[in-house]
Amino acid sequence: MPNSKNYLVEQARNYYRGNPKRLKLIDEFDKSYRANDSLRWCFRSPFPSRLLRCALMSPTLKQLSPYQFLITDAIRILQQQSKRTGHGQVYRGMKLSNELVDMFETHTGELVCVNGFFTCTKSRNIELQSAASPGYRSDLSSVLFKIDFDASSRFAEVAMENGSIIVIFDVATIFRVVCVNRGSMSIIKLKTASDEGKKLALEYKEKNKGKAIKILLDELSAPSKSPTPPPPSPPTTTVEARNELTRIGNSQISEDELEAKKYLKHGDIDRAILAYRRIRPLSVRILKLIGQLSADEKQDYDTAIECYRQALKMQEEAGEDIVDTLSRLGTVYHHCGDYESALQCHNRALSLYESTHPRDLNSMATSLTKISNAHRAHKEFKEALDYAQRAWTLCESCESENDTIVAKSLALLTNIHHDLGDDAQALKLGTRALILFERTRSSNPSQSAELLNTLGLAQMNLGELSEARHYFERALKIYSHIAPLEQTESAKTEKNLQCVLEMQQNIDNLQHYS
Repeated sequence: MPNSKNYLVEQARNYYRGNPKRLKLIDEFDKSYRANDSLRWCFRSPFPSRLLRCALMSPTLKQLSPYQFLITDAIRILQQQSKRTGHGQVYRGMKLSNELVDMFETHTGELVCVNGFFTCTKSRNIELQSAASPGYRSDLSSVLFKIDFDASSRFAEVAMENGSIIVIFDVATIFRVVCVNRGSMSIIKLKTASDEGKKLALEYKEKNKGKAIKILLDELSAPSKSPTPPPPSPPTTTVEARNELTRIGNSQISEDELEAKKYLKHGDIDRAILAYRRIRPLSVRILKLIGQLSADEKQDYDTAIECYRQALKMQEEAGEDIVDTLSRLGTVYHHCGDYESALQCHNRALSLYESTHPRDLNSMATSLTKISNAHRAHKEFKEALDYAQRAWTLCESCESENDTIVAKSLALLTNIHHDLGDDAQALKLGTRALILFERTRSSNPSQSAELLNTLGLAQMNLGELSEARHYFERALKIYSHIAPLEQTESAKTEKNLQCVLEMQQNIDNLQHYS
């Protein structure tokens, strides 16, 4: 059946053939999926969430067909949890382009509709940190959505793998734009308008009586036709006409880039990269896009290094800011195990941050952390400790509100103190890091699991076997949700747990015979 789980699994296996990592995730989905856990699966990255998101954004119903069972199961859970009274407020922090913020501002008082599930939290502080956190693109603005909901709103509260609670609004929820306040942190206030959305849908259906539902949906999802523009007025001078044409030409996106974006929308990374490579001239922005896709999606680090080095050369020749490219290149070198090259890139990036971006303390702390990680991977623990302490001092001096950066800094210090045999200090710092990871929705669950394993080892070395067992079991629980991506680390933690259990058994035997 085209709307069954088996059909989705079959389609996904065919799509990801030749990609063993994705195929393992599909196998896990096939074995573990249960309807009562459908909402969590909708946000399980990269599968099935990435393909589901592309399908929900598609203008045709055909692409949604394989996910019909998943969406139906998720909506059923939303219906069961949405029986509530009263009202409240939730938040969502993100990065948006100025053009999108402009659109919200010009549509104040009007209705907007999301084309998928919309996630928020009840914590304003967490979402402020998410919006303010540094990103790869410097052209995006920090935006906090404040959303008022009433009893008619359909949403559910779901506990995710890392222990955070998120609020998930139903697919195609309708909101009204109340106001937009522009600033360094722009605030966009929305309120749910489910009843008004239903009214609009019923009115449209009434005006189109006799048409099949599929035809109506196809009409609604079809892209709107742009009105015919008026003929341009003649230019007053030749110079003005030439400048106008140049401005328009620079604002256009090439057909190859549009094609690449289309492939990305459908998750076809290889074809997207090929389309990007056809663009001429090949700009720094496009080279960095190819590098990022090669590294993050394909683990093709050689290609990523080639792209980032070419982009770096172009930026240096043009006298442009190179810190972001250096940081990306250093990260890829680290993944390749070339820690010397990684250190050179991150040290250069840090020096430039200090001289040209002295107020960007979060980015400086991130660079220090990356330098420390490279030294630690090289078994240079004293140097690693020095840079990790500098990163932590920077976080404290600026009273950083970004819990993720602070937690990573503390977790790194925890690992290094354990490497150096100072388990008491590792336990002290690791406990603080764990609290921050658990309240940060965006944190990587594998980082929490790694930290729990380190805390377990510290407790084991200190003779606290019951506490050690508790940490190892918590780490394994997280690994069970993100397997098979972390099989090696999971096996190490399983071995550590078995060691603790054997030690406890030996102690029990000694006490029994004494």
